[in-house]
Amino acid sequence: MSVTLQHIESSVPEWALIQAEELLENQQFTALHKADSNLWVGSIDQIEVEIQLSGSKVTGGTCECHSFLEKGMCKHYVALLLIIRKEREKQRQERIKKRRRPKNTQKLTTSVVLDQANHEALVEFVKEYARTNRNFAIALKARFASSVSQIEQEDKYRQLLDSTISAIRKPDRTITTRGAQKLIKVLKELDTQMALAVVENDLIETVYMARSIIERISPLLGKLNNKYQEVYGYVLKAFQHLGLILKQ
Repeated sequence: MSVTLQHIESSVPEWALIQAEELLENQQFTALHKADSNLWVGSIDQIEVEIQLSGSKVTGGTCECHSFLEKGMCKHYVALLLIIRKEREKQRQERIKKRRRPKNTQKLTTSVVLDQANHEALVEFVKEYARTNRNFAIALKARFASSVSQIEQEDKYRQLLDSTISAIRKPDRTITTRGAQKLIKVLKELDTQMALAVVENDLIETVYMARSIIERISPLLGKLNNKYQEVYGYVLKAFQHLGLILKQ
C-alpha cells in the first residue's frame, strides 16, 4: 500500500482512519520522537509504533498490536501518521517564521524558495530542467525510481541504467573517465537504496535493483580502464545483497 503524508485519508482503510481519530480524540498518544532523519517512533495507547519516511512517502513501519501483525494496518499506525504530519507542518511553519527577517537582511536561499514555492510550478520547473539537463535527469531518476509504481519494478531500473549508459558512452562505444564517474554516482545511489530496502525487508525490490546492475553493468567492465575497480565493486555489492537475501 502506497501512503504519503499528504494523502493519508485516501490511502488507508476507512476503519483504521476512524479508529485512529478516536484514539487521538481520547488523548491516548503519550510520546513521539525522531530516532534519526527518517525514522519516527511513537507510543500510542501504550503500544510502540515505528514509521520510516522518505520525504513525505511512507517507506515502512511496524506496530506491536495484533491487528497490524494480521492485516498490516491498524489504528495505532494511522494515528502516528496523523501525528507526524501535524508535527512536520508545525516544524515547517516554525522554519518559515524563523526565516522572516527585515527585507534588507533576508537571504534568498534554496530552502526559502523550496518552502514557499508553489508545488505545481516547482514540479513543472523540475520537468523542464530535466529535459534540458541530461545529468540532472539521470540523478533525478536514480534518486526517485523506487517511488515509481506505473512501470514494472525491474524494468524501471533497467531503463535507468540503459539511459545512463547511453549518456556516457561515446560514438565508438568507449567510456571516458568522466563518463564512468557519472555511472558511479548512479550506482552509489542504487546501492544506498538497496541497503535501505534490505533493512526494511523489501527483498523483492532489492532483487530487482541488484539483478539490473549485474545484467547491465557487467558487460561494461572491460571498457572502464582506471575506473574498473570502483564500478566492479558495485557489481560485487549487488551479488552480496542477493546473497544476504538468500540467507534470509
